[in-house]
Amino acid sequence: MSATLGRHVNDKMLSFYMKTPGGFDVEFGCEGLEVDDSDWIARESTAVSLWGHDFSVGMREQQ
Repeated sequence: MSATLGRHVNDKMLSFYMKTPGGFDVEFGCEGLEVDDSDWIARESTAVSLWGHDFSVGMREQQ
């Protein structure tokens, strides 16, 4: 696991990140918002997560 369970700010997805054998991260998530393209308004968010997604967990495992 490269980051703990957390919830995204923008799409409310509940997810965690894991390291692949090839060395890159894959995010696995659920409960994301469904977007209707006809009325969706793009926004920029300065926060990544409402809570969680502690990436220092993955850094500790590499040491």
